[in-house]
Amino acid sequence: MNTTKLKHKLTTKAIPIIFLLLASIYITLDTLHTPNNGRHLTSTSHTFHLPTNPPDDDTIIPLPLRLPPDQIRYATFGTSHTWGAGYGTGSLAERKTYVYPWLLSPNATNFAIRAGGPNYPATCTSTMMMGGEEEAVWDVVVFEFFMRAQDVLATLARRVRERFPDALLIFLLNWNPKMIHRCLDGEECTETQGVFDYVEERGLDLHNGGIHDEKVHALFRGGEGEEDNETFRFGQFADVDKLKVVFDVAKDVGGYVAPMPSPDNPRDWLNYAHMFATDIHHFSPDGHREIHDRVQSIVDWHGVPLHPRIQPFQEFDYCMNWFESGDTTGISYSSNGVVEKMPRTAKYTLSFGDVAGLGWDGEKGDGWIKKKGDGWIRVENPTDRVLVLYLGYMTTGPKPSLYPATQVFIESIDSDGSVHSSGYDKENPIVLDPNTSIEWPGAVHISRIENVGVIHPGYSFVRFSQLEETERPFRLVSLMITTEELGAQMDNHLPGGTEN
Repeated sequence: MNTTKLKHKLTTKAIPIIFLLLASIYITLDTLHTPNNGRHLTSTSHTFHLPTNPPDDDTIIPLPLRLPPDQIRYATFGTSHTWGAGYGTGSLAERKTYVYPWLLSPNATNFAIRAGGPNYPATCTSTMMMGGEEEAVWDVVVFEFFMRAQDVLATLARRVRERFPDALLIFLLNWNPKMIHRCLDGEECTETQGVFDYVEERGLDLHNGGIHDEKVHALFRGGEGEEDNETFRFGQFADVDKLKVVFDVAKDVGGYVAPMPSPDNPRDWLNYAHMFATDIHHFSPDGHREIHDRVQSIVDWHGVPLHPRIQPFQEFDYCMNWFESGDTTGISYSSNGVVEKMPRTAKYTLSFGDVAGLGWDGEKGDGWIKKKGDGWIRVENPTDRVLVLYLGYMTTGPKPSLYPATQVFIESIDSDGSVHSSGYDKENPIVLDPNTSIEWPGAVHISRIENVGVIHPGYSFVRFSQLEETERPFRLVSLMITTEELGAQMDNHLPGGTEN
């Protein structure tokens, strides 16, 4: 692509002054060095990119050495925005027609998880990115975690860079109208009011398509009267601490930051209304097209190499999550185990039924299974190290939970036949708390992840015993086997949203 044309295209986008200030801070620092990841940077090159006047960067791939555009392999990590929520039916076939990963390439791999931050992919990076293919390669990896960047985005980015030292890593900074606030005390702006409340206070509604209501538009356009004197500010999008997290991560891994175009005056956000879905939180097809253009501009400018390197992941992880798919390949479970959708949802769980339904009398059959709710799964630790097992299961709130407290026992069997057991200590039993780990003003139904102990190399039986009778059976939705260091990065609830 012609560099002059590219620069002109990029400089026509409006960028908040906060990004330019932050960029100037980074540029003037004499510490723009990255870890030894194969990306040499001189004192005049930068580990990030702003869509204004791209700097000369000695990591740019010469044209003869670039992979052709139609062969570039894209991967994206992100939230419900990158997943494609908020518009249409949500079907995969429909999302592939307008969501930005598939606009970049119809063969893109979209690792986005609804209602999730970077914690799960940071813990399960190798499981997600290898997918059973030792030589799976990605040339461009996009991260969309601005609002959750403090939640171990750095770990995720470092693990991706560790595996793909030559990949182009791009970090999106996106905003939406919910981030805009009205200042109640003028320019001081120490007290604010959310844009939804501001509109509702005037008898209008931003929900249900109000983003296209001419009366709503008139509120922000101003004119004669008090509305013309209102001051509006960006909240999180102008939060220097949040921005610094993303810039620091990009600098650390030799990545590029791509801020979304935005108005100089936040009250002019309606000029960008076409980019948002009717919930004014997620993106419309136009919004996804803009993200595509933003990412594509960096890819066209920088390029990716014909023959990228692949390095081993330094930390092992093995993660299974059948919450969305119902696929439990990789584990086996007792014959009273049932994988099925929860009522009125599209989410799958594994629960353990009544032994009577299998013709057992409580003493015959499995031997371990004595009553309804007892069951087991068998998992494998394929390494030669002792690793930590995390389990994801359903919980509700407020107390008392609709699910039972459930005790866990682990029996690891080494290759020499020796057995290592845990959970049998009556003084310190392993009991899964059925109450949600988060506080919510109303009823909540969400999964929770807990460290239940270690598993030794080889096969392990993980046994479950319900401790009480409740409205719903114990429901298991995921497991993760990894090092304690990586496991510590895990949030204590599984991404994917709440279910009723």
